[in-house]
Amino acid sequence: MTYCEFMTGAILAGGKSSRFGENKALFPIHGIPIIKKIIDILHKNTEELFIVARDAAPYKSFGVKVIKDIYPGKGPLAGLHASLLNARSDRVFLIACDMPFLSDKLVAHMRSIRSSAPVVVPLSQKGLEPLHAIYKKELVSIVEKRILSGNLSLKGLVESVPHTIVRLDELPQNFFTELSVLNINTKLDLEKATQLYDKCVSDNEERISNS
Repeated sequence: MTYCEFMTGAILAGGKSSRFGENKALFPIHGIPIIKKIIDILHKNTEELFIVARDAAPYKSFGVKVIKDIYPGKGPLAGLHASLLNARSDRVFLIACDMPFLSDKLVAHMRSIRSSAPVVVPLSQKGLEPLHAIYKKELVSIVEKRILSGNLSLKGLVESVPHTIVRLDELPQNFFTELSVLNINTKLDLEKATQLYDKCVSDNEERISNS
């Protein structure tokens, strides 16, 4: 088995979705729950997959193992910690449950990158995207120390360790890179993002048909 052949997917679904008004992970786009769209893509690109959540009940129908934080209430960093401890692989693709337009091509590209750095992270127009990144198991002790010290910034963790940057502006248009890392906070955000996604897909299909 080569370096890039085994990876675990971990979907963080522990947020309160207070601004959205309901569980974002279960909200449908084109009739499919956001988390199901993410699951389907990660099933193709990982050999192991689980959801990190406080309550397993809402996710039973998806047939994916649900794990809980060892340090509850400590945000995404605690989700990463639980994921690294539970993963059977050396690498974990960590993603938030509110990124409905996850790109199959981008995940596959990130997975294929050979790097000795413990983090492979996209750089978007907004900056580093630590909730759409690959982390190595060797980070477990560092992550735990940061949690215990109250230093809970996931971006801060990435910036504090060696990391390989994936510049999204250098990748092909059909990777839908900026959409892949787009997270949804409100239903208005989702409506605008869905319209943009539909337009991008339509434009890409038109380019292919004209080529």
